[in-house]
Amino acid sequence: MKILKETKKAKLLEKGEVKFWIQKRWQRADGSLTPAGERSYEEAKEAGGEIKYVRTTMLTGKVIKETVKAVLFNAAGTVKGRTWWPKSQIEVVADSDFDYLTTPEWLELKKMDEGELYL
Repeated sequence: MKILKETKKAKLLEKGEVKFWIQKRWQRADGSLTPAGERSYEEAKEAGGEIKYVRTTMLTGKVIKETVKAVLFNAAGTVKGRTWWPKSQIEVVADSDFDYLTTPEWLELKKMDEGELYL
C-alpha cells in the first residue's frame, strides 16, 4: 500500500490498481486498515476507480430500536438524543457499554438543522 497524498485529516492510498481516500484514523500504526478503511478500499475497488473522502462524525450512545431501514439511536450528551438514522447512511458498532454510530457529517448537520438532534 502506497500513500499518494496526505492532508491534515486524510490520506489518498493506492493498493494495487485501486486509489482510495481514508481518514487517518482508519489506518493503524502498523499500516493495516481498520474495518472502515477496508470498506473504503472495497467501495473504490467495486467502483473501478477512486472514491472521494467523505467527512464523517461519530456519536456515542445506544441503539433503542431497529427496523429494516432505520435505527433509533439515543446519543449520549445531547438535549434531544433519540433520533432515527437511515441504515443506508450509517454504521453502528456495538461495545459492551455503548454503541457508536458513524454518519456522514452532512447528515448530522441536516438532523441538527431540522431540529432532530441538539448537541
